[in-house]
Amino acid sequence: MDAVSLCESQQREIMDQIAAVAAAPSVEVAASVSRLTHVVLAHLATEEQLLFPALRSDRTAAALAQALDEHAGLRRATENLRRAGLQTASFSTYIQELRDRAATHFSREDRDLLMHAASDLDAEVRQQLGSLMGERYLTLRGVEIHFVDVRASVEQEAPQGATARRRDP
Repeated sequence: MDAVSLCESQQREIMDQIAAVAAAPSVEVAASVSRLTHVVLAHLATEEQLLFPALRSDRTAAALAQALDEHAGLRRATENLRRAGLQTASFSTYIQELRDRAATHFSREDRDLLMHAASDLDAEVRQQLGSLMGERYLTLRGVEIHFVDVRASVEQEAPQGATARRRDP
């Protein structure tokens, strides 16, 4: 699966997980929130570590900065939900906040970043990047990810070969 298709698939998975948490019977909420937390944080980290560095250019600088700000908001919303648990009256507020932030972010990401990935990276690079991202995502879903700001990861070098075959605009 190429990087664009993978991101779109993960976006759908996150929205499905949010809906599952909102609809979960009270005895299943903790497990549902745990699954959602891992899915969201793995997605964000994968994008920040692999996709964003591959898309870094003068044309995408503002969109990447916006995406990082939105990722920070998604992390806060996810952490708020995880900490709240079903016992607090604010649980439904937190799940709604996460749903709204995710929907807004995914819409903007599709328009401002994935469009660049589809047009600026050739098919082979998108495929290679998608493979790397898929592997990283599956690995991260199985580990505890701490709530930190990872802005510095976008400043690192892009994955091997990810920017070597950009299409000329």
